[in-house]
Amino acid sequence: MNWRSAPANCCRLMRPRRTPWAGSVSNGAEILTRQRSACCRMSAAKLPESEVQFHLGMTCYMMADEDAARAALQRALQPGTAFPGSNECQRCLSILNLKPATADAAARSALEKRVSEKADDPVALVRLARIYQRDGNWTSPWPPTRPF
Repeated sequence: MNWRSAPANCCRLMRPRRTPWAGSVSNGAEILTRQRSACCRMSAAKLPESEVQFHLGMTCYMMADEDAARAALQRALQPGTAFPGSNECQRCLSILNLKPATADAAARSALEKRVSEKADDPVALVRLARIYQRDGNWTSPWPPTRPF
């Protein structure tokens, strides 16, 4: 290859190819995220270590992949295993197990406390919003104030 044909080859390589998500950037990003998440789950499922399962669960939790997060966090909290972050693991698992349709005032206040402590918790934010919506509570400050 000589230096004159290099730009043409480079442009040919960078040209978009036909993909299942052609024309939709958000759909493509979603597919890539799913593939990456599936790859992480397959890799971590082979490792029984609680801390690895905890980190996988927290990754899925922050991506709002609730089923995968619940499974990984439950594997992390197997009896007889202690690891740094087990308290956070227990808290996130309790939030995942909370049902907004049947949540009481204590659950709502626990979620409000969690959101005030960790404002970027997507699962807690969604559950709290659903409780507010269910109760018709439109006077609460939403979105909650974020400490910076």
